[in-house]
Amino acid sequence: MKSVKQSELLSNIYTTASYCNSFILKPFCWISHAKYFFTKKYLDRQELGRDLLRIRVFYWKRGYRETEVDTAVVNRGHNKVGVTLFIKEGPPTLVSDIIVNQPTPTLLSQREINKRVVLSKNSPLNMIRLDCRRGSSTRAMQMRRWIPQSYWTQHRARRW
Repeated sequence: MKSVKQSELLSNIYTTASYCNSFILKPFCWISHAKYFFTKKYLDRQELGRDLLRIRVFYWKRGYRETEVDTAVVNRGHNKVGVTLFIKEGPPTLVSDIIVNQPTPTLLSQREINKRVVLSKNSPLNMIRLDCRRGSSTRAMQMRRWIPQSYWTQHRARRW
């Protein structure tokens, strides 16, 4: 994983390891795995399969369309398994050019356009950043009365 933070990826999947409930309780966790000290997580193979899809979608939204994900589940004793995820990111889909068309040349200044365009040439096509910025740009133009209120209401209704 070179392109995304491991913590961000792990927060988007269901499968997690069993863990001690608190740093302070670590000595008790070494001795006992009682539910008061330790949270046990059991492997759900259906969710593991869904996690593979979640990871592919996670990368796809960030511009990595050719990501391949595989998994290995290894027995490590009675009621214990190890899960390893193999992720091959592949090359990102890059933005080749950005063109902003305006119905009138005075609608937005070049400074305002540069402020609102979050993608840059030769950067990965990050759909999350693009979608977030699109909404804020539309709201900014609506607040300045450049987009009629009726369009704004219809657009929101269709989107949800």
